[in-house]
Amino acid sequence: FVDFTHHRVGLHVNGVARLYHDEDLRSTQPGLPRDTAPGRSPEMWVHLTVEEAYIHCSKYIPHLVPGPRAGHPSDRPKDADYFTRSRTASGTR
Repeated sequence: FVDFTHHRVGLHVNGVARLYHDEDLRSTQPGLPRDTAPGRSPEMWVHLTVEEAYIHCSKYIPHLVPGPRAGHPSDRPKDADYFTRSRTASGTR
């Protein structure tokens, strides 16, 4: 994970990631929360097993300036609301 535009810090993670369909994971983990983002439901879950994680200093991470993105709706949810705001409420699908 690297922040190229703001603080230029990288988080290096070593480990294993596994993908699970929602119904498969819920069959083994019945205590998973439901309806945490009203109007949206998960299709897949990512299960991470982190073996080690460390920060990269910003010395060798280039600073990039985000350019305009043509063809993308400007009414997408703000970053803080991105995973909790309903797609229909934001006008996108």
